[in-house]
Amino acid sequence: MDRDRRRGVPSLRLRCSEIAIKMRLGKSEGDLNQLVYAVEASGFLELPVRAHHAARVVQLPLHHHDPFGCLLVAQAVTEPLTLLTADAVLSPHYGDAVRLV
Repeated sequence: MDRDRRRGVPSLRLRCSEIAIKMRLGKSEGDLNQLVYAVEASGFLELPVRAHHAARVVQLPLHHHDPFGCLLVAQAVTEPLTLLTADAVLSPHYGDAVRLV
């Protein structure tokens, strides 16, 4: 997610949680501690998952079946922020809230 650097750039606590779960399930490899260190060292701010983000998920069209992806979109739409993603399924459906990179 992208935000003006003068106000801080939120990072994704949710994304780290998703990576941790996928690593635990054997679907991803890597060093999560190294990722956490890199996020902290970069000056990114953590964006907590709040109840209003979860409430927004049920209002989203069903373009994506990944619960983590849906919650990321809900955060972007609610805050408002721009979610930068390589997921082409998300990008055409949410206007300025999602940008394909």
